[in-house]
Amino acid sequence: MRRTYDVVSSGEGVAGLLACTLLAGKGFSCLHVDTSPEKPGTFLWPDTPLLVTETFFRGVMEPILATLEPRMMRSLAVKHASAAQWADTGAHVPIDPVGAWAGRTREKSMNKDYLSLLIKSLDKPRHLWRELSQDAPADLPWQAALMAAFSSQEAGRVAYLHGLAAGTGMCAMEYGKMKAVLGARLKATNGDCVETPGAELMISGKETLGLTLEGVTYKAGHYLTEELPGKARSDGFFLHGQCEVRGAEVGARIGEQLLVVPPPDDLDFPLILWTTRGDPRTKIRFFTRITSGNDSLMSLTEIFSWASGMVYKLLQRVLFTLEGTLLGFETVNVIADDTVRPYFRFSDSVRPPSIFTRRHYISPRENLYACDRDKYSFLGADGELFWGICIANAVLRDLRRSDLVTTKPA
Repeated sequence: MRRTYDVVSSGEGVAGLLACTLLAGKGFSCLHVDTSPEKPGTFLWPDTPLLVTETFFRGVMEPILATLEPRMMRSLAVKHASAAQWADTGAHVPIDPVGAWAGRTREKSMNKDYLSLLIKSLDKPRHLWRELSQDAPADLPWQAALMAAFSSQEAGRVAYLHGLAAGTGMCAMEYGKMKAVLGARLKATNGDCVETPGAELMISGKETLGLTLEGVTYKAGHYLTEELPGKARSDGFFLHGQCEVRGAEVGARIGEQLLVVPPPDDLDFPLILWTTRGDPRTKIRFFTRITSGNDSLMSLTEIFSWASGMVYKLLQRVLFTLEGTLLGFETVNVIADDTVRPYFRFSDSVRPPSIFTRRHYISPRENLYACDRDKYSFLGADGELFWGICIANAVLRDLRRSDLVTTKPA
């Protein structure tokens, strides 16, 4: 590994890694450091699904990754779901139980609006930010449920469009495979990719001095990070987990669809379930959002433990209706040093954190770019990949490059 790069990135997520891979394809030397903890119980499992809408996958990810390597999408082994389903105390109910949006014409029109908004915002993310102030149309209960599950309802029309896109089709890329494919491409072009939790960004005043890794400081012209200077505000965290279920009915009734589980009174957000059928056991991945609350008597660790228990009870209730038995149950520990780990934070507000101004929405200080989830959590996993492209374009714009990352063929 060299000591100096054009771009150095660090974090647990894939936004920085995607940005580095795209920039390396433009001729930049890039280093990405995956800072995911190595301790069991603290990392996402490699086959954790990264759920994105079919609209975003087909309209943005496929054409952009194809410009790097035509076979990349095949390597990701994407799995497709039809539409989301309710999983309540009774039977499965389609998320759109009465065909409420007037057939295929309406569906295509709304997905086109969502895709057009994202494509326009790839090199101008403030365009998306301005759209957040637009109110959503009056929605039906199932539309509001999708917005609560996959978006922040405060995002207004953006969340509405994203929710409808989620209702028409989702797909899953394995989290670990996405990292492996992007990392391999980065190494094959003009970069390096390493995994270690010990990286530390060195900042003095307004200057970023470098990224220290195992006693060596790596310098760059541009830095991408999830750990921003200053105190990061977090309204809550994403809770990921997995369980195994025994029962012949479970896999057959769930099929290849997502399940959206309405929350009980003690939880604020629905639970999203994705299954991998097996015989005689079915594996279920789940995730939801948990509000941290303002109760100073509860530590984050206590809130995490309580939330895990509530999800466990909710799963048991749902599986009882599916004639299944809950076997193993695990959740990812998102707490480190009494703070929420950067990759798992979310803010209920879709406005930028206080350290950002409109001018510095992407770059809070010179040559430092933000991979934090506050920017895109209202778009779910679509937003994580979308923001990686935005960061790559921000670096290119700062260098006055005209070859921005777009969905159009080069």
